[in-house]
Amino acid sequence: MKNIKKRSFWFWGFILLLILNISIISSMAYFHYQMKQNHGMKYKTIMQKRAAHGIDNDTKKNKFWGSVNFTDEEDEFLRNSRKEHFTRMKKLRINLRDNQSALFNEIRKTKPDTNLIYKYKTKTLKTQEEIIDESVFFYENLKTKLNEEQMQTINNHLSRKFHSKKNKKSKKNR
Repeated sequence: MKNIKKRSFWFWGFILLLILNISIISSMAYFHYQMKQNHGMKYKTIMQKRAAHGIDNDTKKNKFWGSVNFTDEEDEFLRNSRKEHFTRMKKLRINLRDNQSALFNEIRKTKPDTNLIYKYKTKTLKTQEEIIDESVFFYENLKTKLNEEQMQTINNHLSRKFHSKKNKKSKKNR
């Protein structure tokens, strides 16, 4: 009889610990998911925080582009040009990644085929050339619609972006 009570005690203790573990794991998963979305804050909370600090979309836009006032037509042109440019660049980067992956897969073989290596190397170089051509085309396209002051602002923005300390740190880590 004593042995049965001990087993019953351990059985219910195990069930209790199992329930406790499941609830802790589910709570951790829920809060981890919340942290992934806007660092745990709800959208309404973020908007209230922005309103309290006086941050709105126009302020962000001015911080990004400076004090240049784009007309609605120029703003629309800029937005559409950037979307098209980013779409084309994404495709080119995916193509570059695939070419580099195929090149690496061929190189790491015990007996690589030099013809395939040359083919993948040529494809990679051609894709890199297309990326540069796309960037030049995008920049030349901007020059057609925007005036000198606006282009100078964009030049300053791109210069800050490409020569920032953040980019220098990431290049050091490579």
